Amino acid sequence: MHLKSNSPLIPVLKNRNFRLLWSAGAISTTVEMAEVLTLGWLVLQLTGSPWQVALVGVCRTAISLISGAIGDRWDRRRIMLGAETVNTLVVSVVLVVLLTDSLEPWHLLVAAAIRGGARCFDHTCRRAPPSMWWGIATCCQLSPWTT
Repeated sequence: MHLKSNSPLIPVLKNRNFRLLWSAGAISTTVEMAEVLTLGWLVLQLTGSPWQVALVGVCRTAISLISGAIGDRWDRRRIMLGAETVNTLVVSVVLVVLLTDSLEPWHLLVAAAIRGGARCFDHTCRRAPPSMWWGIATCCQLSPWTT
């Protein structure tokens, strides 16, 4: 895709922080979708129960009701860093349990609940208005609608 020099996307793409946040979000979303497929398939292979696959989805969304309120009160960067750290630890533990051949469905349900909670906090903070991240002046400079 070639952008013309008068394209409204050029100022936004020149901002390093925006590019980093966007790239991290794209990678995170891709990995998250792969995780949803993998967890569902793994639970189905272990149990043969579509109901338990659905339960994994419920566990992933259980904490979403409070994540917005907490994300508004605490430092968003620390929440996102903490969420990614928790995600890495949980996936590492599930991998070790899987490699030691002692994986049970409840391990995946707990992992889905913890990862789902971390995901909700991460998404809430990542989707905060850009003015909260960079300030009004920077957002006005990045905006394609200002002249």
